[in-house]
Amino acid sequence: MNDEKKDPRPPERVITPCVNIREGEDDVILEAELPGVSRDGLEISIDGDELTLSGKREAGGKGMRAVRKEITPCVYRRSFIIGDVIDREKIEARLKDGLLTLVLPKSAETRPRKIEIT
Repeated sequence: MNDEKKDPRPPERVITPCVNIREGEDDVILEAELPGVSRDGLEISIDGDELTLSGKREAGGKGMRAVRKEITPCVYRRSFIIGDVIDREKIEARLKDGLLTLVLPKSAETRPRKIEIT
């Protein structure tokens, strides 16, 4: 006999968001698809060299009876190693229409520079 109680809720679905990463001379641009995630449901954190994106999509249509339900609540999560190349204090984030854009400026020490000859 099994005495364990089962949780009636379905397990939380975790999705790895698709990303595009582009590198320029001064910064790295990271775009992540997070459809259905609001600003309140999004968390961006840095722990050591690890940058983590985490977002939660809630069920829509509260107070209504679902006739068909194909879009379900889920959690998006993805981590990246950023190293010392990125200036962590100047990272910018924008969320618009389900697309998160992070601007990760390179630290001044790692940017290419021209050395003047005197």
